[in-house]
Parts: sequence; structure tokens; C-alpha cells
Amino acid sequence: MRRRRAAAAAAIACITAVVAGCGAGEGDATATAPAAAAGSAHAGHGAATGFEGGTISPVRQAPPLRLDDIDGRPVDIAGMRGDPVLVTFVYAHCPDVCPLIMSSLRQVREEGGEAGRRMRVIAVSVDPEGDSPSVVRRFLRAHRVGGFVDYVVGSRAELEPVWDDWQVAQAVPRDDPALIEHTSLIYGVNAAGELATAYPVGFAPEAVSRDLALLATP
Repeated sequence: MRRRRAAAAAAIACITAVVAGCGAGEGDATATAPAAAAGSAHAGHGAATGFEGGTISPVRQAPPLRLDDIDGRPVDIAGMRGDPVLVTFVYAHCPDVCPLIMSSLRQVREEGGEAGRRMRVIAVSVDPEGDSPSVVRRFLRAHRVGGFVDYVVGSRAELEPVWDDWQVAQAVPRDDPALIEHTSLIYGVNAAGELATAYPVGFAPEAVSRDLALLATP
């Protein structure tokens, strides 16, 4: 199990992940994943595979992700085989990047046809202190995604292993503790449970909608 988790993490780590300082300007820094993983996997454009998003190669099983949602129900990515799954990392008090992700995901679902109706979305909290059930419910209602987004929460001890498995960076700036900087990619997991694609903030929802048909194919 440890070896499989390390391999999946290596696949993710080779993506250049945008660390989004929510509320920051165009000068936001990017965090490049460790070069040590470059020999085992890489991310690139999906032209050869038909995907419009960045692809992860070689495709491999997605890292584990099992947490409770805001109603205390367990959400386990392993039980979502057979459907396309998008995974992202957000927090409800985020002023700009996270609302943009949610709005884009709603558009992806609306334009994705049958695959859009089958699509599952897991939004993982990066704010264990601030993402209370009531706050998250307001966030989901405001962006009209409550019917199809599984927003999972937990204590820092519960969330940090998931952040590590998915190579998600999270930091709270000392000069603005209300702001959380975090990796803001959206990951595409295919119907076979394999991590296949990655989309940065500002991705074209239309492109992801078209990719869903491929992600939905086992």
C-alpha cells in the first residue's frame, strides 16, 4: 500500500502546481514539484490521448481519499469507480480562486451531457478550522453546486495525510491569517479509478466537459 501511494504521489508531483494565494494578484508564485519524481511520471498536453487537459503519464491509480462530508457521511473515491471524478482542494472563505473553481465545475456539469450527469466532484477542505458545516453549506448554495459536490472536511490530523497523498501545498501567510495559500489544480480521475488529467485555475470549462466523455470510459 505504501509503495502504491508513493507511486501515485509521484505522478502528481511532476505537475507544476499553481499555489494560489487567494485574493493575490498576477504576481502569484508557482511551486514546482520535486525533480526527483520526474523519472517516473510527467504531466503534459493531452493531444496524444485525446484529452484537452494536461495528462498524467503513466496513468496510475488515484491516491486514497476517504473523509466525511459536512453531514458526517463517508465519501470514498474508491467507491466511485465507473464514473468520472474531479477532485479539487478549496476553502469556503476563499475570496476568488475557489469560487471560480466552483463556478467552472458547475458549467462543466451543465455542458458535459450524460458524462456531466454522471460526474462526481470531491472538494477537499484546506481550512480545517474555518470550514464548519454551516459555512460550507452557505458556500455551496451561493455557487449552486450543493447537489453534486461532495465537500469533505476534517481535523488537520485527518486532512493532512490526504494533502500529502495528493501533493497539495497549504500555508497560512503570517501577514494575513484569513488567507490560505493552496495548490489549486483540479484532478481528473477516470472510471477505472486512475488519475488521468489535471487542470489549472482558469481552465476552460468547455474543455473539461469534452474530456469527461473520455474520463467516463473505463
